[in-house]
Amino acid sequence: MINSPLIITHEIFLIWLIAFVILAFLALNKYLDKTKNLFIILLSLIWSFPVIRSGLPTKFGLGFWGPNGHDAIWHLALSQSILNGLPIKHPTLSGQPLTNYHFGFDLVLAFLSKLTHIPLTFLYFQILPPIIALVILILSYKLFIRLFSSQKGALFSLFFIVNAGSLGFIISIIKKQAVGGESAFWANQAISTLLNPPFATSLILILAALLLITKKTKTRLDYLLILTLPAVTLWFKVYGGLFAGFVVGLWFIRQLYLKKANFSNTLTSAFGGFLFLASLKSLTGGQSLIVFKPLWFVVNMFIFPDRVGWFKFGQALTTYLQSFNPKLIMALPVALAIFYLGNFGTRIISLASFKRFDKQNKDLLLVLWAGIITFTLIPIFIIQKGTPWNSIQFLYYPLFFTAFLSGTFFIGLPHSFKFSNFKFQIKNLVIMIAIMMTIPTTIATLSYYTPKIPHASLPWEEVRALSFLAKQPPGNVLAPPYNPYLKDIYNNPTPLFAYVDTAYITAFSGKTAYLADTMNLDISGYDYKDRQTNLSRLYDPDLADSYKNKLLAKITQQNSLKYIYILHLPQYKLTPPPPWQKIYQNSLVEIWQIKK
Repeated sequence: MINSPLIITHEIFLIWLIAFVILAFLALNKYLDKTKNLFIILLSLIWSFPVIRSGLPTKFGLGFWGPNGHDAIWHLALSQSILNGLPIKHPTLSGQPLTNYHFGFDLVLAFLSKLTHIPLTFLYFQILPPIIALVILILSYKLFIRLFSSQKGALFSLFFIVNAGSLGFIISIIKKQAVGGESAFWANQAISTLLNPPFATSLILILAALLLITKKTKTRLDYLLILTLPAVTLWFKVYGGLFAGFVVGLWFIRQLYLKKANFSNTLTSAFGGFLFLASLKSLTGGQSLIVFKPLWFVVNMFIFPDRVGWFKFGQALTTYLQSFNPKLIMALPVALAIFYLGNFGTRIISLASFKRFDKQNKDLLLVLWAGIITFTLIPIFIIQKGTPWNSIQFLYYPLFFTAFLSGTFFIGLPHSFKFSNFKFQIKNLVIMIAIMMTIPTTIATLSYYTPKIPHASLPWEEVRALSFLAKQPPGNVLAPPYNPYLKDIYNNPTPLFAYVDTAYITAFSGKTAYLADTMNLDISGYDYKDRQTNLSRLYDPDLADSYKNKLLAKITQQNSLKYIYILHLPQYKLTPPPPWQKIYQNSLVEIWQIKK
């Protein structure tokens, strides 16, 4: 083991887990009995499992399971960039400001690291996930009790919030594959929530706004918080901010219609609306990343082999759409039914909440269902520029809140069942079927994160090199371009440099990259093609060294490069000319610095 601020030992991790369980139990013990406390704590740990093992040391280096080898690395890189100072610079496109991205979570992560001196990796992977999970579950429990006054229903609601899955396991069975298929219908499911911390933290803000709405007597401060929380949510997740703004806006309009809002509250709403629009414009730079592309998700769900993969039907649907074939009248409802039933799965039992409308909760449930229906329809019509599948996140909020409302189906269940009571026996059977069909994709997803060997790793040689680079003066770094063919060379764990195109050098050194993680650059709409071409030429073995040296000098001057990070691989041969000097070397990595 090496001495590095990047390393958190398993012993420290275990101590933290024990401390979390004890502190959570003590905090909940004031409000709930021991059984319910343990149930909620257990759910929060299960929910955290896809994240909580990543970033810890293994014999291969720091281990990363699943998308933690890309998505988490991006958030760590962005938080490092924030720690470097304001205004926020883009971590993987040196010299460029950060635009078209919600950085609220990363700002909080950086602030907590600065305040506590706890490494970003430990905060991101081990500390925050169970805390965020616990807070979401507590807020959801309180909201359910306020709306429906049923502890039993609330506990079932929490079960669905954590475990509700798609019907993708049916697709995997049809294909004679191992049970899985979480995202066969595009949307990631409940168990993957903590893999997307901006989404998870946006749920906290939305639930907080909804809880304030359910207060019987609201102060002026309550109204101010309700009407400004959607704007705050935008900075954590734009999709969540839009959902919160839609629901809260409808709720306030209904208050005006019912004459429940006075002049002062109306002024507060105007301020909240202005703040929301100003935040949205600031985050997007006034540009739209949305493209009108009806049925893109539905059609490609059938065409793409890693989704439903019913190619003939997808091809036929495409033909019918292009030619307005009358057969579309029959094919389209089938396609939409598969898309929606596949994604929502057993959450359709949330429709039981319509039987639970009363004077106390009617206003909120009406606008909440309006938000659910609207945001369920949006992905049918639009996609996002650059990465079209990213806009499926509009659907994440309907999935969460229908899981939350699924608990209403279980309200009024008897504590015991008698064979003579046929009605309750049928309902008991339905409940068993609902639970059995809810969890297969969740169990399959969890099993993906159980192997001892991680899917990706940051090799110890790179940990040492990046620890050294982190201690050097600030400056931009040129790193090798991602080579997708390298991944075929390695078995698990795949080194991060070969896993996917990531921002790992920035994440673990704090130095801004000349170009890295093009996936996130596509999401934000950056033009990086010239830099990509420059990197390809620098590492092209057929180009003369004299040409490469001139190109490197040009890139260095234009982008204020201070460091070059070189991997000892045949694909990445590069020898920087003077005034570059080698300042570090091990069996895998060289680091060069320009001397002026």
